Amino acid sequence: MSSPACCRIRFFTPIFEILHFAPIEMNRYPLLPLLVTCLVIQLLFVVQASAQLCSGSLGDPVVNITFGAGANPGPPLASGLTTMSYITEDCPGDGYYSIRNHSTACFENSWFSVQRDHTGDRNGYFMLVNASFDPSDFYLVRIDGLCTNTMYEFASWILNILKNQDGIQPNLTFQIEKLDGTVLQTYKTGNIASGLSPEWRQYGFFFRTTADASSVIVRIRNNAPGGYGNDLCIDDITFRPCGPVVTAAIPGVPGDSISVCEGNTLPIDLAGDAGTGYASPSYQWQLNRNDGAGFQDIPSGTTKILRVLPTTAGRYTYRLAVAEAGNLGVPTCRVNSSELDIYVRSYPQITFSPQPTACESSTAIISADVKYYSPTGFTSTWTAPRNSSPGQTSIETDEVNQTSISRYSVSPALRTDSGFYILRVSNLYGCTTLDSIKLSILEKPRADFNIASPPCADRQIQFTGLATVGSPNTVTSYQWDFGNGTNSALQDPMSYFAISGTYNVLLIAAASNGCFSDSVRKSVLVHPSPLADFKMPEVCLADAYADFTNLSASNETTPGLLSYSWDFGDRASGSNSSTAANPRHSYGAVGLYNVSLTATSEYGCKADTIKVFTINGSVPKSTFSLRSGGLLCSRDSVIVINQSTVDFGSITRLEIFWDYDRDPTVKTVDEDPIPGTSYGHVYTTTPLNGSTYRVRYVVYSGISCVNESEQTIVVKKSPDVTFAAVPAVCEDAAPFQLVQATESSGIDGTSVFSGNGVNGSGMFTPSERTIGDNWITYSYTSTDGCTSSIGQLVRINPLPIIDAGPDRTILKGGQIQLNATATGNSLRFNWSPAASIIDPGVLQPTVRPVSDIMYTVDVLSSDNCKATDNVLVKVVEFIAVPNAFTPNGDGKNDYWQIPYLESLPQFDVRVYNRYGQQVYHSANGIVSWDGTVGGRPQASGTYVYVFDRKQFGGISRGTILLIR
Repeated sequence: MSSPACCRIRFFTPIFEILHFAPIEMNRYPLLPLLVTCLVIQLLFVVQASAQLCSGSLGDPVVNITFGAGANPGPPLASGLTTMSYITEDCPGDGYYSIRNHSTACFENSWFSVQRDHTGDRNGYFMLVNASFDPSDFYLVRIDGLCTNTMYEFASWILNILKNQDGIQPNLTFQIEKLDGTVLQTYKTGNIASGLSPEWRQYGFFFRTTADASSVIVRIRNNAPGGYGNDLCIDDITFRPCGPVVTAAIPGVPGDSISVCEGNTLPIDLAGDAGTGYASPSYQWQLNRNDGAGFQDIPSGTTKILRVLPTTAGRYTYRLAVAEAGNLGVPTCRVNSSELDIYVRSYPQITFSPQPTACESSTAIISADVKYYSPTGFTSTWTAPRNSSPGQTSIETDEVNQTSISRYSVSPALRTDSGFYILRVSNLYGCTTLDSIKLSILEKPRADFNIASPPCADRQIQFTGLATVGSPNTVTSYQWDFGNGTNSALQDPMSYFAISGTYNVLLIAAASNGCFSDSVRKSVLVHPSPLADFKMPEVCLADAYADFTNLSASNETTPGLLSYSWDFGDRASGSNSSTAANPRHSYGAVGLYNVSLTATSEYGCKADTIKVFTINGSVPKSTFSLRSGGLLCSRDSVIVINQSTVDFGSITRLEIFWDYDRDPTVKTVDEDPIPGTSYGHVYTTTPLNGSTYRVRYVVYSGISCVNESEQTIVVKKSPDVTFAAVPAVCEDAAPFQLVQATESSGIDGTSVFSGNGVNGSGMFTPSERTIGDNWITYSYTSTDGCTSSIGQLVRINPLPIIDAGPDRTILKGGQIQLNATATGNSLRFNWSPAASIIDPGVLQPTVRPVSDIMYTVDVLSSDNCKATDNVLVKVVEFIAVPNAFTPNGDGKNDYWQIPYLESLPQFDVRVYNRYGQQVYHSANGIVSWDGTVGGRPQASGTYVYVFDRKQFGGISRGTILLIR
């Protein structure tokens, strides 16, 4: 952005800021008073000259400079078109230009953000100019192929991009010259004022070529000086013929367009004329079919009246071109009328969906895709057959594509709704299309079904499908839903119902014409099947009878009576069956018998069960062994192994008396003993010298068949050990003796400790164990060899971790927060010495030392574990402000920085360039400038800083040398 000597200060900078700065730097900047005066002068209004554009008709552009379109940045102009230098950046500096499709918030947002070119094309380029300090020609182009003695208009669109209305306003001169330098016409825009928002404005003038000038030079000159302002965008530079007003119309039709339907047979007349200005005008009608070829001359259209008859759908654009006689064949000599449009409109297109059919009682829908070829306002009308049911119409319209979906629906459809349906569509231009389609309503089947009896739970239930449909159609499929989570496609299916209850069974039948029946639903009450069960007796051959106990149940909500049928599996007996609830049967031989029971409910639902029943032999033998390993100790389980037998069948009951002499009630009973089974018992009250016990073993093979045996065993006393809790310790605790474990009965023997970190005698070393809970075992072995063990958890707590932080440096009189860090459980802190510490009980206290000092921090966890660390704080008397830096990205001296300011509670640092513009400011504890403003590198040179220490030293000033 330009900045001349008079006004090199931003006009939006507050005046009080300039006046505040002036006393400080008056000697360094003697022109500062002039700057203030210039600011006031710039506030005066300027008057913009009016554009002098053609008041007649215009021809096609001889030249239309749009600068193209594409991604940023655009290419530079061709050599010789401008005296300015090209730059690719979004914000060109003084004397530079760029080709852009947008420009955003340049120079600290003092420029408008321009997002499109003059025509509104988001990708269209425009020329972005930051004028040079001195007035100059910044655009120069030669125009060839002009007609002599012809009036032309030259125009361009201009935008003042500076937001501040008090800045220097662009002021341009447009000048037309002959090739020898003779000036044909000059036009000055005057000052182009800035608005409240970016605004494109057209400026131009018209002139007449001489008899010897078919080529001219167009020169655009910058009249205003550079500085704060004179920044602009240029787009759409046009050069085209200007002549008398040429009119064109469609007689009898208001406006400049007319619409007809394709195939129209009525000709249309077009009439045109030219106003005064040509001595002998010639006429040429032109047609643009809007196919990309542009306007073409109509060979027969050389009179004021043209008769046309376009019939094919499309847009036909006509205009009348007029030129002086003899010049009509040269396009650069013509002027044109306004355009007339004849629109040949297409008839609506109707496309029906495939031949519509529907089953009776369903919804019948006829759907048509309609292309109506007009804006909204078309009509769509359905006509149904006589005596059909009333229907509903609906339309879904896509206005963008000028299409719609038109539907006609009947619900419920009847067989009498079959027939032809007519759709009539008229678009906004009166073009109408009719078409028809036949709707067929099909007969649906009728469904029914039967259920087999009795319906019982936990059984398969038979269903029979009974569906019918009229000829020639047939029933093709069945769809069952039994309400129990299962379904079927069979005509006569079976379904399993696991539990009783009421089920809603559904059937739908399908016919060969694709129609489905109405759903048929029936409630089916499924009765619960009874439970058949019984308990078998345990008998031997010597027992008189086997009494069976019935355990059957009805399972009905209201239990009813059950009937029973027994089969005892005794084919040698004359009476092998019974209907009693709890029957009795006498068997004549040992063996295995299949006993069955069938239970039947009052609703006929049945259940049965079969069990294998054994008649055992009458001679059981009691035998057992002792698993001892040679030593029986109290508190250890004494194991007895069953080895009993019977001459046939199995032992039905077993009893073990562990201390038959002292307490026969202490026993183990097994109602279903298995050979090889182990049984254990612990003797807990054995005296110090041990004790003798008599073990008695009794077995049964039936009610009256029994046998017994016994053994005498000696059990030694086991030690009684205890291990009290061990207090938790810190990981740095010294080794200590474990004294919490003892043997309490007084039995002779030896003890030993085991576990990591402990030796056999119980000396525990915390540093050899892991942090957390550690398991230690205490074992005691008597002189008889009986051993008892017990364990205990010993917790080792971690030491807290404390880091007092790095050594710090502060300014004298300042303060700083220490950067200590710590980890641990519920820590407590204590800093010393307490002098100059605001709060010695926090982790990161604020300190205010007056001289160098070493601080110590003690930290104590909730487990009473302690750690310590130190930090040194140095105190400096003054700050050495750097006077130069080199922000070139080499990693050395890339920033201008003032150290130790974080220790000051308040300060303010500002940096200004040579124009008095602030380029850097900080008051947040860190001063670090990288030599940029808004990401844009600043120029090498001398900058002024102002350092206000507030209550700690007052204000100092100095210079900084920025070197690139």
